[in-house]
Amino acid sequence: MDSHKQIIARFASTIDDTFDECGDTVLDYEGNEYKTVQIGDQCWMAENLKKINHDNGEITHRPNIDDWDYTVPSSWAYYDNDSTNNKLHGKLYSWVAATQPGLCPQGWHLPTDEEWKDLELSLGMSESELNDDLHQRGESENVGGKLKLAGTKYWESSNFGATNESGFSALPSGRTSGDTPFAGFGIVANFWTSTKGTAGELAFSRGLSTWGGGIDRRDGSSIATNGKSIRCVLD
Repeated sequence: MDSHKQIIARFASTIDDTFDECGDTVLDYEGNEYKTVQIGDQCWMAENLKKINHDNGEITHRPNIDDWDYTVPSSWAYYDNDSTNNKLHGKLYSWVAATQPGLCPQGWHLPTDEEWKDLELSLGMSESELNDDLHQRGESENVGGKLKLAGTKYWESSNFGATNESGFSALPSGRTSGDTPFAGFGIVANFWTSTKGTAGELAFSRGLSTWGGGIDRRDGSSIATNGKSIRCVLD
């Protein structure tokens, strides 16, 4: 019987040939297909990741968020444990799960904090704001609004500033945390970066909300107990 890595290599080599240029869809070997979009000099997935297998095995589905801790940090869940959310919103992953090698489709990777900054610069954020966190950066340039899917079909309230002119098509897929198992569906979008935080077991992330046109850069997300969405970027 083929090993897990042999199966990955065989499928990945076939799938890799199907992606020609940004704007095409990319297929992972689990059969999930994702739209892609060019933003500045980068090519991003325009949908949240759904994949659970990586180069060394499979991430563990842990529907009880209380089980997400530092002894079992590689976890994923559907928002509110509702599998119907997977089709549109993908999965929520712990940071350790998100950074497993080969989780993104072949030729793609979890973006770094710096790669998110490149995205933000291309959408008009000033360099003076680039390293600020814990508040809505890029509000005056509507950086977050340019990333959010427009309208209120999925985003609640006013969905302030949403134009989706970037084509990123961010959805309010919510999050998990140690204090609140599931929160923010319809209100917030949260995305991991691959960059560890400056203190403790934390990592950088990005956040969008229905009530603002900016984007949060947070250096305080638990790598084990927080669950966020993933957008991959082309190598």
